[in-house]
Amino acid sequence: MTKFTDEVEIDAPTQVGLVVTGPVTGVGAGAQLTTTGTGGRGWEILATGQKSAQGQDKLNIRDLGNGTDVVTITSEGKVGIGTTLPFAALAINAPDANGLYISGPGAPGVGASVSLAPAGIVGGGIIGSFLPAWQILATGETAPQGSGKLNFSCLVGANPLNPSSIDAFTITSDSKVGIGTTNPGFKLEVDASDQLGLHVTGPKAGVGAGISLAVTNAGANVNSWEILATGDTAAQGPGKLNIRNLTTGEDVFAILKGAVDVNGTLNVSGDIVMPSADFAEDFAIEASDAIEPGTVMVLDGNGVLRASDKSYDKKVAGVISGAGDYRPGLILDRHEFSTGRLPVALVGKVYCKVDAAFGAIEVGDLLTTSPTPGHAMKATDQLKAFGSVIGKAMRPLESGRGLIPILIALQ
Repeated sequence: MTKFTDEVEIDAPTQVGLVVTGPVTGVGAGAQLTTTGTGGRGWEILATGQKSAQGQDKLNIRDLGNGTDVVTITSEGKVGIGTTLPFAALAINAPDANGLYISGPGAPGVGASVSLAPAGIVGGGIIGSFLPAWQILATGETAPQGSGKLNFSCLVGANPLNPSSIDAFTITSDSKVGIGTTNPGFKLEVDASDQLGLHVTGPKAGVGAGISLAVTNAGANVNSWEILATGDTAAQGPGKLNIRNLTTGEDVFAILKGAVDVNGTLNVSGDIVMPSADFAEDFAIEASDAIEPGTVMVLDGNGVLRASDKSYDKKVAGVISGAGDYRPGLILDRHEFSTGRLPVALVGKVYCKVDAAFGAIEVGDLLTTSPTPGHAMKATDQLKAFGSVIGKAMRPLESGRGLIPILIALQ
């Protein structure tokens, strides 16, 4: 070495240039770097020993001006910034400032980002296959997601140096959040074309799982709604999809196993299409357990219906709905959890028990009650038929007893 310009210059290309030792039982071995003059600053680099305040077997950088430990590296390779006890590969303690600031070319570039990868990815190479990694990006002008956004994307593919990016979560500069989309048009927009867009769970043993929707005015709720999949302890009962007005406390709409409950007025601007056949109403039925669908019913003296048992009975009320292929399309006066009540068809098509022993039945014949319990017959006496007609036959029956469709038309 013939010439150098620094106070000390060490040229050791094949060995360690400088070794500083200190007792392991002491504070360790270190070096201090200090600038002199006005505004000078002193720094200490210390390999800590047993008596070191930072703990043993660490490499610590301290600001001697204020006595602050700035950077600490443990024997496990963990790095602490602002802490001498890093609990992760990188731990940052910044109680009075931003913990981490990363900048990138905002105007001409894609922005500034942080990539998080599992242990299978090492230094640009791979162990086994490329494991999915994640990228958090503050987007610049040339970012494919658009500028001025915070974007979370999953990096996948066979080549870790050139992975494909799947955008999972995006926050725009006007605080809109997109899941599955980088251009949300609403405060929260979920694009999930091949799966459920939102899944909310709650304990079955509790009130259930729900979503609350509120309209606010000057910070106060004007109208709030709750959509709830009810659990065991829900006030509405378990196993329902319930819509409640939280402002009034009223349950407005509920679905239970295909049944819909509406508490209030139902306004329909279009058609109501029902695949079922008749318009029915629930009535209290005498000996309801023994009454079958298709049975002709008459009024009893106490307001209860019973099976007909005489011809041309002016107390005829209708036919028990639900026989054959027909089901009631609309049922009035249905009481939840009630017993001894059955739907009686009043208008529409219904299958009815008939007896052709009193005359062969042809299509279009008027039907009335017969002496056969619960059966109708062809009305042949026009004077007696007035007030006792059930309806018209829609299918013939030449002899015997059977079940035929009829058009209910009480008259």
